Amino acid sequence: MPKTGHKLTAKVAKSEDNVVDDNTAADDDSDTDEEVVFTTGIDALDDYFLLNLFSYLTLREKLAVERVCKRWQTVILQLLTKQSGLGTTWADDDDHFCLDARRDHCVTGGDIRQAVVMPDGWLYDLTAEQSLTNLEAIARKCPHIKCFHVSHCVIDIHCFDVLCEVFPDLECIHLRKNLLKPVPKKTHLDVWTGIGEALAPYIYHLSIDPHYEFRMKECHMRALLQPMKLLEEFRMGTNFDREVVGNFVSLLPKRCKLFYSLGRELLVEALTHLAKNHSQSLTHLWFTSNALRTTEALIKIGHNFQNLVKLKVNLSFNETILMSSSPISSLTQLREFSVDLNTFSDAHVDDGIMWCIKEGLPSVQVLEVSRACLSSRAFNAIGNCLPQLNKLVLKIIEIQCICESSEGRDRTERYNCSTCKERCWQSLANNCHNLRELHCLSFYYRNEKEKPFHDELCQLLPQYQTLRYLQTSHYDVSGVKLLDSLNALMKETEKGDLFTLKVKTSKANALQAVKTPKVRVFTECFMT
Repeated sequence: MPKTGHKLTAKVAKSEDNVVDDNTAADDDSDTDEEVVFTTGIDALDDYFLLNLFSYLTLREKLAVERVCKRWQTVILQLLTKQSGLGTTWADDDDHFCLDARRDHCVTGGDIRQAVVMPDGWLYDLTAEQSLTNLEAIARKCPHIKCFHVSHCVIDIHCFDVLCEVFPDLECIHLRKNLLKPVPKKTHLDVWTGIGEALAPYIYHLSIDPHYEFRMKECHMRALLQPMKLLEEFRMGTNFDREVVGNFVSLLPKRCKLFYSLGRELLVEALTHLAKNHSQSLTHLWFTSNALRTTEALIKIGHNFQNLVKLKVNLSFNETILMSSSPISSLTQLREFSVDLNTFSDAHVDDGIMWCIKEGLPSVQVLEVSRACLSSRAFNAIGNCLPQLNKLVLKIIEIQCICESSEGRDRTERYNCSTCKERCWQSLANNCHNLRELHCLSFYYRNEKEKPFHDELCQLLPQYQTLRYLQTSHYDVSGVKLLDSLNALMKETEKGDLFTLKVKTSKANALQAVKTPKVRVFTECFMT
């Protein structure tokens, strides 16, 4: 490899005056994109420019070329130095902290060269002295952290002793894809027992999903859980030995809620095992499946887990499934239902959500629909089949036109019908009389001509009499126009409740500049 430079190829967007905009994400379908080949030595490139360039590359691509890998590490380390050694991801408040060595801006503290090289990338060494020092620095800045995420790290007993010592208010911990560090004269069983004892006096909520290269055995899970008598919620991932499936539930306190994550491989087997011994205790369930096993799995759930209050499913549909009856309606205690339909097929518009709710879900109060192609028919069904609905979450949704004149039009035109978009929002306003929260996130659209349907919602907001929380993303209409609609809504309602608006927009200043009584506005800017 030549020492003078290395070729880096990336797609970047150019503005009208032919100046490269580092902040604009490239769109593969855009006509203005150009492929630019950088032949300059990578060490000579500006750090800020490199951060934007590296954002286009996956971790595996960054590690594939030695010189690129070293330059990326240097840039990240300089970024961390500017932030006093702390690269973090924050929630809305200051009681959550995320440490994830697989995300560029979450490589927390210390020297990345202390990381351990694994087949799929880097693991951050949380057991190193510098890492523990960084935990103390985090505690000085944010002493009231209650929830801590540890992902893709090397862990041992001592790091959890320090974690609990510096964060006395800690209640929740998430362990994901971590590697247990060998300890002299101690077995893995002894280490897991020590971690359980360290966490036992503090932790009420535990989430664990081991690294797929090092699956936890049943004895390890038993050693971790037995000391933890305060657990109220336990979330389990997929990377466990088969012998663990179902057996660990007997170790949990009776009051503990369970969120069981099942993958395709163990789906039906695990449900059968759980149904034998824990059909009454299972209250939270999430699973992924494929079309061949969806019906079988849902039938088992409907027949055996009558006490489920939260169900999250990832489904792929075929004609056989759609012709069968949905067993979800038999879950009379269900309060939250989330479905990822994973299709934008013209052949299955509305099919997935209609099949799930067609028998009626009278007890469901929260509905989340992701990656789906819908029309106004689906919105009518949501209002009619879920009478108690008070929270609706829509993620990556397409709205297809069902007007008589839609035949023969190209796909972009069929998904850009203002009349049909207005019908969708009008249907919700007419039928969902208890709706208090509405989340419209990342609506799918292909080009500038096809816009998300927030404009139509904005016009109809005054009709949503019970709505008190609205979250939208990619909202590019006038912020003043949106707030005017909210003011009209607040005037129409008799109650003086505070309204919360969260918007991810390029026009944050327009929203913040308007002083609106009774409306709290939270904005998150994205680059345009």
